[in-house]
Amino acid sequence: MMQETATTQEMADADSQRGRLWFIFLAGPVVYIAYFLVVWAIGEFGCLAGIQQLDFLGANPIRLSILVLTAIAALVTLITGIVGFRRWRYLRQGPHDPDEDDPKFMLFVGTWLNGLFTVVTLMSAVPMLMGSTCAWL
Repeated sequence: MMQETATTQEMADADSQRGRLWFIFLAGPVVYIAYFLVVWAIGEFGCLAGIQQLDFLGANPIRLSILVLTAIAALVTLITGIVGFRRWRYLRQGPHDPDEDDPKFMLFVGTWLNGLFTVVTLMSAVPMLMGSTCAWL
C-alpha cells in the first residue's frame, strides 16, 4: 500500500516537472502572440474611437497602455527565460541517465526563445512609442 502512494506521488511530480518544462518552452511565443493581438486591438480600436485625443496623466492613453503591456510581456518572457536558464544550468551539472528523457535541450531552446521574444516584444513597441499615434487616420 505504501509503495502505491510513493508511485502516485512520483507520477504527480513527473507530471509537474513536465508541465514546467513545457511552460518554459512555450511561454515566450504565447505571451508575444497575446501581447501583439491585444496591442494591435488597442491601437486600432483606440484610434477609431478617438481615444488618442484624451489626456491621461499627461500622456496619450493608447501609448501609455502599450507601454504598460510591453513592460508586462517583456518581464514575463524575461523572468521565464531566467528560470529556464537556471534550471538548464542545474541539470547540466548532474549525472545523465540515458534511459530517461533529457529535458536539457528543451530548456536550452526555451531559454533562447524567451530571450528572443523579450527582444521582439521590446522592438515591437518602438514604432508606436516613437512615432505619432494614429497617423494613418
